[in-house]
Amino acid sequence: MSQLSAFLPHSGNNYARLRNIDYGPGENPQVSTLSPWIRHRLIIEQEVVAATVTVHGTRGSEKFIQEVYWRTCWKGWLEQP
Repeated sequence: MSQLSAFLPHSGNNYARLRNIDYGPGENPQVSTLSPWIRHRLIIEQEVVAATVTVHGTRGSEKFIQEVYWRTCWKGWLEQP
């Protein structure tokens, strides 16, 4: 998936350091914009995490992995009756 490939260079330590900086509309390379693809199951969380770990290792990917799992956790919680 090209969206994931484009984001992978930014998913490591740079993500952890720079993800909360507002660069303006459409100007933040630290934001993955993968949610629509994950929501529609075109790519799954495990694939995103595995790709990130392959590029940056577990330590380098830690913050991004945490965010992926928080997204999964809250999505599941919100779907509860």
